[in-house]
Amino acid sequence: MAIIQDRFEASLKRSLAELSSAVLKLRALDGLRSAHSVHALDFFRLAGTALFNDVLGHAMRVFDEHKQAAAFWYVVKVNEPNALNLAKELEVNFEALKLFSANIKIIRDRTHFHIDKDAVKNSALVWENADVNGNQLRVALDSAFSLLSEIYFRLSGIRISIPEYDGTDVPKIIKSYKEIHPDSQILIR
Repeated sequence: MAIIQDRFEASLKRSLAELSSAVLKLRALDGLRSAHSVHALDFFRLAGTALFNDVLGHAMRVFDEHKQAAAFWYVVKVNEPNALNLAKELEVNFEALKLFSANIKIIRDRTHFHIDKDAVKNSALVWENADVNGNQLRVALDSAFSLLSEIYFRLSGIRISIPEYDGTDVPKIIKSYKEIHPDSQILIR
């Protein structure tokens, strides 16, 4: 029983860390998009691609339903009665999270972490068929964090929250860079 408890606690902490990182990087990506700037191949474009990739990677790890995975669904299963009650209390939609998990797995398996021999010809079609959008990603990350942080609080008495960061510094950074480097290939609308 101690092994299961240790694994449960480690999974809960790791999932919270993954979710927190995903949310923070998504906020930074939102900040980059809010700058209303167009970039040639530069640091900002590469940073945006890296942030997007990282957000997806965190989400794919957290919502992995493989029997060997010890992440969100493992925590829910081990703590099922409590998790279901808390989900109701917090208005976490498990059906939406299950659908999101299944859809993000399609992207993971066919184009993001694996390059499927058929999907390689049209990875945009994989995304279209998976039907995952930014709002669903945001809701899934926020909902899962909300539930797991409440489970953690009720078990430990310690409240875990995502650090305050909203990405509003990014447009300022881009504008400052453009002022210092007026010849850069950045167009600010």
